[in-house]
Amino acid sequence: MEELIKTANIYYKSSSPAIRDAAHKFFKEIDHDNDGKVCLHEFLGFMRDEGHAKMSSRHFFKSLDRNGSGTLDFMGVMALYYIIQSGRPFCYGCDDFIPGMYFTCSKCFQNSQNAICLCPECFANGTYTHEHKQFLDNYALLEVKRMQGIATHSIHQHKVKAL
Repeated sequence: MEELIKTANIYYKSSSPAIRDAAHKFFKEIDHDNDGKVCLHEFLGFMRDEGHAKMSSRHFFKSLDRNGSGTLDFMGVMALYYIIQSGRPFCYGCDDFIPGMYFTCSKCFQNSQNAICLCPECFANGTYTHEHKQFLDNYALLEVKRMQGIATHSIHQHKVKAL
């Protein structure tokens, strides 16, 4: 989770004033007692109220609590904001949050709103059931999509020149 916290920090520092304001507003929505930190009770209530059931757990909270203080500081909450905004996945096999690399069904990714994502352990162990066998890791999938975009662009450019 430390890498996601660093990523959130980088995005926060390089973002526009409007995005930083939205991030501060998000923090204040969770920090009900305005003490500058988010306790487990505040976190669980907010996550439940906002419909983030999979993230509404003591275990998930502890993974965001960098120093083990029992509270989340601003950057811990910014990591949560980043996770929610970026749509980071949970494993289809074990239902755990996937903080890093994962495998996804390329067929479902292309044809559905509900992409099937698997953590490396579930993918390697085959501890899932799925009708398709076309899985790629998230980096390979991104590269395939990029190459498809380049091919589509090239075909379009060729057609325009022909006209």
